[in-house]
Amino acid sequence: MKELIGVIHLKPLPGAFSSREKFDDILNFALNDAENLLKGGIRKVIVENFGDAPFRCDSVEPHTVAYMTHAIIKIKEKFPELTLGVNVLRNDGKAAIAIASATGAEFVRINVLTYSMVTDCGIVNGRAHEVMAYRKLLNPEIKVYADVLVKHAYPLNQYNPVQVAKDTVERGGADAIIVTGESTGKEVDVDILKKIRSATRNVRIIVGSGLSVDNIRNYLEFADGFIVGTSLKKYGLVDNPVDPLKVRELVEFIGEL
Repeated sequence: MKELIGVIHLKPLPGAFSSREKFDDILNFALNDAENLLKGGIRKVIVENFGDAPFRCDSVEPHTVAYMTHAIIKIKEKFPELTLGVNVLRNDGKAAIAIASATGAEFVRINVLTYSMVTDCGIVNGRAHEVMAYRKLLNPEIKVYADVLVKHAYPLNQYNPVQVAKDTVERGGADAIIVTGESTGKEVDVDILKKIRSATRNVRIIVGSGLSVDNIRNYLEFADGFIVGTSLKKYGLVDNPVDPLKVRELVEFIGEL
């Protein structure tokens, strides 16, 4: 069975530029999404501060860490059967490790672990040494899932995605690599995925965007798992709540393949 990871997109947290809601309402929305993912059959979920754009390139503010930690603890308390992960956008890997360690989350996602990428917030640099040293300090058991040429970003040079993938694991220390399309909800280039798979046979590869029941067959041969967010929302809109019927449809479809 392929690994299937749902996404809880947190609404803009207090202190974020576009924050308009009380934290209790933000938390209730997240808890509802967690419940709907669980109802649909997904048991592994990543929580991210998706609504906090525009993002800081590197370290987030302390209140972001505090609110994310609080939200994840509440999700874990209400749904202890969920395996949880953390992604602190835009690229605060140390904060993600800290939150995971404090809450008992099992993995983190880091968008730029190695190399440098040009993003809407500026140049984001990989800080693999800092992240891995911090993980060793707090909890070496936390798994690091790292993106290869992450979405909503562009390389500074003509990076070879295959070499980036290999370096992210062999030099950056990632436990798994994530391959995405150009932006949220965009499909992954199957040819690039195939090349990365061919060069990294013993590495877990996760498809990280654009997955749906309509295209999953294209990726099954080359991926070990999938992060699915937008296509599981009502009407396929990322800001909408998770639709448990869409979750169930995808889970059952994968189970039948």
